[in-house]
Amino acid sequence: MIGRRTLRDGLLTFVIACAFVTTAAAAKVEQSELIKAIAATMPVTHVDVPMQLSGEVTLAHSGEKITGNYTLIANSPREWREEIVFSNYKETHITIGGEMYVWRSAPVPDSAIMRAFGAMHEATYFRPSPEAKVRLRERKRGGTTLQCAEITEKGKIRDRETEVCFYPDTKLANSNVSGASYSFFDYTAVGTRSVPQHIVVTKDGETTADIRITAVTANASINTEAFAKPSNAREFPACEILSREELSSKVTPLYPSAARMARVQGWVVLYALVGADGRIAELRTLKAPSQELEASSVEAVRQWVYTPPMCGATPIPFETVITVNYSLRPN
Repeated sequence: MIGRRTLRDGLLTFVIACAFVTTAAAAKVEQSELIKAIAATMPVTHVDVPMQLSGEVTLAHSGEKITGNYTLIANSPREWREEIVFSNYKETHITIGGEMYVWRSAPVPDSAIMRAFGAMHEATYFRPSPEAKVRLRERKRGGTTLQCAEITEKGKIRDRETEVCFYPDTKLANSNVSGASYSFFDYTAVGTRSVPQHIVVTKDGETTADIRITAVTANASINTEAFAKPSNAREFPACEILSREELSSKVTPLYPSAARMARVQGWVVLYALVGADGRIAELRTLKAPSQELEASSVEAVRQWVYTPPMCGATPIPFETVITVNYSLRPN
């Protein structure tokens, strides 16, 4: 998703931390540490020393596993370059000051690739609103007890639920964002930060992305040419503190009777570019079990309206993946 959560505003952190303290007024020490951990989450690109990361990323694509290379070069939270390269596809994200540039070798991004990029950004950063409801709990991962927070944000159409879990040392262990689960392992120190070297993304019980960092260089010497604007790149405003988008008006796709009678079912997956006005500016199909289900989904989703992310008082365009499930099983 476009719009990276990078720098942390001290006042905002204080307000949100206070909201959590109110929610867990009689919390144990472990819970108070969890509250601090939530207030301290930040993307991998938020660094205090120049660094380079490189490794492999494996994606589930059209029923097969494909492996490519992942690299991240970062000078600061406002100057970084991130890239995924496969044999037949390449995608590059570059942030320079207040602008972010996205270049792709093909016009339609793969949903697993979008989640892989998201693992380094929105999946590692949480700033619930002060009105959010928070329930603290414990989960087990192997022999480790994770401290977790279930966060519910009130929505115009439906509530948005997010869960974030931390290891005993308060490093981020797992997050559930927009229907996908992100797990973080094997942290290494970079400056005053700790960076996960293994990230696993799952969706509907399937591993869709597996990122393994094999080389980490702190205080790296970085060539400024790495941050040159790519030609033919799509431009988005970059923002230090960005709210999350919200679906504010939805038309439910119809299940075509011909497809139902033929017992055709499954997921339609759409890529959407949403403008600053909250309306669908571009819509492309990534996956569909039939033309009938695709057409029904596209017709309905084109009418959806969002409340876009806000950078202060300015609405920001963004990209997202929309899934529509057609099932013959009764609700």
